[in-house]
Amino acid sequence: MRHLLAAFWLGATIFVVAVVDQAKLEKLSDLQQKALDHTLDTYHSSPQVQNGFKVLSMQEQTETEFSAGTFVRLQFNLKQTNCKKQQRKRKSCKIVRNGREINCSACYKFALQDEKLSVSYVDCVLVQQLEKEREDTRNTECMEVQDKDETGLNFPGVFGFSKSYS
Repeated sequence: MRHLLAAFWLGATIFVVAVVDQAKLEKLSDLQQKALDHTLDTYHSSPQVQNGFKVLSMQEQTETEFSAGTFVRLQFNLKQTNCKKQQRKRKSCKIVRNGREINCSACYKFALQDEKLSVSYVDCVLVQQLEKEREDTRNTECMEVQDKDETGLNFPGVFGFSKSYS
């Protein structure tokens, strides 16, 4: 009876976490969704990746407007599915219980006028291999993406001033 109760509790907890994480994914802005789609395509284009992966959880999602464009940063975990990477978008693909879990960090800068991608950084690694040094590198790389093509000190009004004389 104890094992049955423990199994029920574990199942209910996993369901609640999955529902909360799914709600976070549904709240992505258009640019954040564009960045997520680009990151997934980039990850699955690697020859080392054979299986499809689905987003398991979203740890960070930010979007900030700067004078040279909109900066988007995402950090999330992927989980291996039972489908090959070419079929990863099928609804029938299920997450493999003991499959690999990948942590991805992605930073994008989209042009302000037309929302075209101007610069990006994507890094995906097994969750077990994520260490402080790698996180520091990710932060440094994302700062470079964020600062790309920026001029001045980014005070309010800098964009209007720079646009009127450019």
